[in-house]
Amino acid sequence: MDGQVQGQIREGEQGSEVALERSPTALGAVRPYTEVYGQYMAEAQESLGRAPLPPDMEKLVWQYFNALNE
Repeated sequence: MDGQVQGQIREGEQGSEVALERSPTALGAVRPYTEVYGQYMAEAQESLGRAPLPPDMEKLVWQYFNALNE
C-alpha cells in the first residue's frame, strides 16, 4: 500500500494536496467536525438534489446536520 488515493479534482480546485492547518494528518487521525461540517452539508444537499430520498429519510438527514450544528 503506497498511501495514495485516486480521486477527481472538482471545478475550482487544483493540485494533489490539501493543507489542513489545524488538523492532524496522521493516518487514522480525527479532524474536528467544525472543519468539515460545511463541506459535508453541501455534499448532502447536492446528493439529495441528484437522487432524493423518501421524505422521512431525508428528514433524518437534516435532523442529523441540525443536531451537529447546535
